[in-house]
Amino acid sequence: MRNLFICFYLFYFTTCLSSDLTHTGSQNHSDIRHQHPHPPSPPPSPRPHPRSFRGLDDLHHPPHPPKDQPPHPQLQDSHFLPYQQTKEVLMEPHLDLYYGQNITVEEGAVGELECRVFNLGNRSVSWVRLGDGRIIAVDQEIFTTESRFSVRNVQNVWSLKIEKVNVEDEGLYECQISTNPKSFKVFSLHVFTPKVVISGSPDVYIREGSSVSLECVVRNMDSPVYISWEFQGRTLLGGTVRNHTAVISRLNLIDVKKREEGEYTCLPSMLKPVYIKLHVLGRENSGERGLPYTNSSARNILH
Repeated sequence: MRNLFICFYLFYFTTCLSSDLTHTGSQNHSDIRHQHPHPPSPPPSPRPHPRSFRGLDDLHHPPHPPKDQPPHPQLQDSHFLPYQQTKEVLMEPHLDLYYGQNITVEEGAVGELECRVFNLGNRSVSWVRLGDGRIIAVDQEIFTTESRFSVRNVQNVWSLKIEKVNVEDEGLYECQISTNPKSFKVFSLHVFTPKVVISGSPDVYIREGSSVSLECVVRNMDSPVYISWEFQGRTLLGGTVRNHTAVISRLNLIDVKKREEGEYTCLPSMLKPVYIKLHVLGRENSGERGLPYTNSSARNILH
C-alpha cells in the first residue's frame, strides 16, 4: 500500500512540473516573437493585363492614349511616322540620296554620273544640266544632238555617260523623278585639263660640245603618264620623276654635236605632244654677242 502511494505521488509531481515548464516556454516564446516580429511579406506583384503587350504589333501600332492624356512627345515630332505611313512612303518612287557621287574627269576622258531609283513604276527618270536648264535625257531617250551622251539602266541605277568630256561639260547635273513634288539629286562634274610644257621652249641654244637637259613637265594629269621623246623619227627615253603635282621627264644630251641640232618632241601618253627646237652653235662663238634671241622674252643659252 505504501508503494502504491509513492507511485501516485511521483506521477502527480511529474505532471505538474511538465505543465509549468510548458506554460513558461510558451510564454517566453511569445515574448521573443513580440520582441522580434517577422517583417511583413511584400504584397504580391500585379499580374500583367493579358492585352498589355501584343508583340510587334504594339511597336508598329502603339495604342492610343486616353482622351484626357496628351500624346507621347515623339508622336508630335513631324519627323516620326507611324509604321503604316513609313511603309507607304517607302513604296513611293524615291531616290537613294546616299548613292552616287560628284566626279572629277580629265578632259577627253569618259565621265559617268550614277543615280539609284527605287519603286519607279510608271514614272520617268530625267537628266537635266542646271547651268542652262537643258534636258539631256528622259528615261533612255536622248534630247541632244551630241552623240557623246547616253543613258543606261542597270539594276535600278540610271547612269548618264559622257564621252570625250570637254571643259564646256563642267557643271551641275540633276537626276529627277517625275513625282509631285519632284524627287531629285544634284551631281557635280569637274573637268580638268592636263598641261604639258618643255622648260625653255620653243627654242634653246647651246654651244657645240656642251651638255643640255631637256625637261618635259605634265601637270593636272589624273591617270598614269608614260613619257617618251622623239628626234628625227627616233624614239629616245628620258628619266621620269613623279611627285604629287606633276610628272617630269628629263632627256640628257651629253657633248652635243652639230648633227644633234633640230626639233625634239615630248610625247606624253594620251596627250598632245609638245616641241622644242635645239640650236647648236659652233665652238668659235665663245661669247654671247651676236646670238639670236629666242621666241620667249629671254635668251635660253646653256653652257
